Parts: sequence; structure tokens; C-alpha cells
Amino acid sequence: MVVFVRTSTIVALMPGFGEMVIPARVKLIVAFMYSIITYSFLDPSDPSTASGLKVFFTEFAIGFTFGVGLRGFVFAIQTAGSIAANVSSLAQLFNSAGEQQQPIMANVLYLAAITLLFVVGTHVTFAEYILASYTAFPIGQHIPVAETSQWGIAHLNESFNLAFRLAAPFVLLSMLYNITIGVINKAMPQLMVVLIGAPFITGASVFLLAISAPFLLSVWLDSINTFMKSPF
Repeated sequence: MVVFVRTSTIVALMPGFGEMVIPARVKLIVAFMYSIITYSFLDPSDPSTASGLKVFFTEFAIGFTFGVGLRGFVFAIQTAGSIAANVSSLAQLFNSAGEQQQPIMANVLYLAAITLLFVVGTHVTFAEYILASYTAFPIGQHIPVAETSQWGIAHLNESFNLAFRLAAPFVLLSMLYNITIGVINKAMPQLMVVLIGAPFITGASVFLLAISAPFLLSVWLDSINTFMKSPF
């Protein structure tokens, strides 16, 4: 039960298994299976193993910390898609397979990233990540609040940094588009440049998404794998 508390908290926030579209029963089964795997690697005679009601709150706090660390990468890919949609005039087209409505470009990247996780076998890395949490914080050990807060702020900053790096090609395309439109409008004020420019930036952004998505997703996957190897 103690192992299940930490593991289920991580699974509830884990990319893929932790999405709202996944039924609660499936999440419970996944958490239970990960708990069995984790428990088989732990030493029941470890003197660090604690008992009592207090250990459940401690395990929940540790699981929540490690789960939020993974969840930050989901926010990063969604934010990157939202930035790309806003600069490409596609922010008004909404669709969602997640917790809330989001631009369709963000939804495409989000679904592709989640699918990629399981195609490359990251669910096995998730098990190693859960086991690593017991190396960092054995059962019954209190999590340091001050250090964890600093780590959380740094990780949030890195998530936004990753999001902007993923959206950088679309931001650059939008900047070049606006400069070009400004020059044309200055040279030919009578020309309705918006009627020409709006379809162009939309089509160019969709084309850019098609050719850059594999590279963007590989960068995102490398980032989450690097984090799971050394979360702190």
C-alpha cells in the first residue's frame, strides 16, 4: 500500500497514462502493475521503511513531486503548439484530446508526442524513473521543502524555455512574414496585403509543421529522457 501511494500519484500525472481521456480503471490497473514492479525491486527489510499514517502523506508528496516533473513536459509541448498557432493565425481553431480546449496545432503536437512516448518504449523508462525516486527518497524520508521549491521553479522555467525553443521556427516565420507585409504595404498602400498574406502565413505554417514536427518531437523526447535519467 505504501508503494502504491507513491506510484499511483506519479502515474496520475504521467504523460500518456495520466491523461483525462484515460478511464480511471485503466489508470488504477497501470498504477497497480507499476507498484508490483517497483515492490519487487525494494528490500522489505530496509530499515528506512516506515509505518503509520504519516508515511502515506510523505509518499504522496514525493510522488506528486516526481509526477509534476514529468507533467511539465506535457505543458511544454502544449505551450509550444499554442505559441505556434497564435503566430500563424490558427489560434481560433480549437480541438482537444486533453484536459482543456486548445488550438488544433497544439493538439496535433500533443497527440504526436504522447504517441511517440509509447512507440519508442518510454513506458519502460517510466518504471526506471519510479524506481529512481526510491533511490533519491527512500520510504519514510521527508522531502526537503526549500530545495524542492527551488527545483520546481527551475523546472518550470526550463519547461517554458523548451516550449519557446520548440515554437522558434514558427516565431521566426511570423517575424519574416510581418516584416515582408510591412515593406509591401509601405511600397503599395493601395494593395490589400492582408487578403494575400493571411492565406500565405496559414499555409506556410501548416507546411512548416509537417516538415519540422519530426525534429521538434525528437528534441522533446530527448529532453524528457534526459530529465528522467537525472531529475535533480
